Amino acid sequence: MDMGSGWIICLVLSTTALAAPRETVEGFVNDMLKIPCNYNVQNGTYFMCWRRGGCGLMACYDPILTTDYDKVTWRKSDRYQLLGDISQGDVSLTISGATKKDEGTYCCRVEITGPFNDQIKDFEVVIQEENPVTAGHHPKGTEEDMYSMIDDCPDDTD
Repeated sequence: MDMGSGWIICLVLSTTALAAPRETVEGFVNDMLKIPCNYNVQNGTYFMCWRRGGCGLMACYDPILTTDYDKVTWRKSDRYQLLGDISQGDVSLTISGATKKDEGTYCCRVEITGPFNDQIKDFEVVIQEENPVTAGHHPKGTEEDMYSMIDDCPDDTD
């Protein structure tokens, strides 16, 4: 192995070692799922992207959503949204109507000017079948029950 190849291998290994550990985000089928991602905008806003799969070494390829500084410029599906304040660095990805097919690795990449300056974060998304809080929750009662609850309300007309 020549000297140049050795440097490239060291660079790849050191860059990989500096990557933040993968965070797990859990959600439920049919719910909205938020994958958190924020960056400091003190020096301005940047191009950023979300993609399925881990973050690559350089640049964003095969994205599912991209921004150009303070607005979304492209998304693969209307289910992918950024609902936070992009101008304040909140680029958290919201997936509406989550399905089991949404499980897997996601990458948030903020492309900061300069070599190897990008902020990257990998997430592992796990989707469970039903939200136990709302699963099978179908309020029951009669019209009479409803009126009896209304009768129990305080009267503000005094």
